[in-house]
Amino acid sequence: MNYIIGGGIAGLAAALYLPDYTVLTFNKGGQMNNQFPLGPRILECTEYTSEFLGLLDIHDNPREFFNGYLYHGKIHNSLDTEMKKIYSLKTRGVESTGHVVGNSGRNKIVGWPITKQLISAMLNLLSGRVKEAHVSYINTKEKVIHADIEGEWQKVPYNKLISTIPITELFNIVHEQDDDQDTNPGEFEYRPTYFAFLPGLDLFMEDFVYILDEYTKFHRATRVEGGTVLESRNPIDLMDFPQYLKMTPQSMKLKLGQIVSDVNMVELSGIKLLGRFAQWAHSIRTAEVIKRIKEELI
Repeated sequence: MNYIIGGGIAGLAAALYLPDYTVLTFNKGGQMNNQFPLGPRILECTEYTSEFLGLLDIHDNPREFFNGYLYHGKIHNSLDTEMKKIYSLKTRGVESTGHVVGNSGRNKIVGWPITKQLISAMLNLLSGRVKEAHVSYINTKEKVIHADIEGEWQKVPYNKLISTIPITELFNIVHEQDDDQDTNPGEFEYRPTYFAFLPGLDLFMEDFVYILDEYTKFHRATRVEGGTVLESRNPIDLMDFPQYLKMTPQSMKLKLGQIVSDVNMVELSGIKLLGRFAQWAHSIRTAEVIKRIKEELI
């Protein structure tokens, strides 16, 4: 048998194209199950993503999503080198131009929103191939997965394995790693991100804005249905927004928020890695995941 570890959009997309794989996950839908959208969720329009939506019988036309960069109190349409350094320092704690930050300096994406309805369509099409599971460890020498699968403790042999879970989590469950593996968990540095959903707040005309100015602790604002989501490297106290307390604001922390330095691994001890946090590369978005599935994994 072949398995995919992780049931977020990367794992579900892989399963759609790989019919001989079964998904093992404790969280069907991944981050889409959060209480509110965590920033912009966009499937960029490409040849591959158009085909992908066709598999789901979704034929909506793509639309334009606009973003800007707030710097010195003004919205800019692009990022220069100095602005990249400032944003990298604000979000990751390091001054660098090497990161892919701020929508790669662009101010527009053409695509489709990634919604809970999209995830539901994927799950419906994969009916019976997505298993509720808690994987405790993987023996890569014997090629055996030890997991609680739908309430039953099992030792499952596998032929091929794809992981879409964060590589920091995979390191914790993979046993018998290759001796010549030239990476270690210490290389995978990250920063948490804090989010707040403020109902009724409409800050900008753009769909999302990257905030470089130091006078605010927030680094991105995203327009979502019913309000705005703010993101910060620092904890957010909803008492700072007394005017929204009667409208039930919400906040949460995402432990793996920002990747500090890209590693971009594609395999660990024979396990194929797929997705931003699985490969540890901030530049990887859903469109790139689908492209890699089509070009390398099928």
